[in-house]
Amino acid sequence: METSKQLVILQAVAAIFALFALSRVYLRFAERKLSSLSFVFWVAIWVGGVIFILFPDITTRFAKLVGIGRGVDVVIYASIAILFYLIFRIYIKIEDTQKQITEVARKMALHENGQKEPAKTARR
Repeated sequence: METSKQLVILQAVAAIFALFALSRVYLRFAERKLSSLSFVFWVAIWVGGVIFILFPDITTRFAKLVGIGRGVDVVIYASIAILFYLIFRIYIKIEDTQKQITEVARKMALHENGQKEPAKTARR
């Protein structure tokens, strides 16, 4: 198979995947399981992905504009930055959830023992 045919097939498969992911984002938003801000973020990610898949020269031109050799390098750098941001957000949510679980467990334990909840003291 020719290299250009392989590239077209790869682009088609990747674009179909991105469109499928975009449909999942829309369904989550329609079910009210995704906030408006998250919806806009994910739509931008997946629409941008489709554009870059179908028109890869855009990333190459942007890479040359910012002094990076290849368009794929720009995509990889941006992807890594986005992944680190998402990992940070997940970490913060996990921390908040752990604090909430601790608070609920403390209240349940005190309730089971018939004790009153201790007064909160001001921290300095």
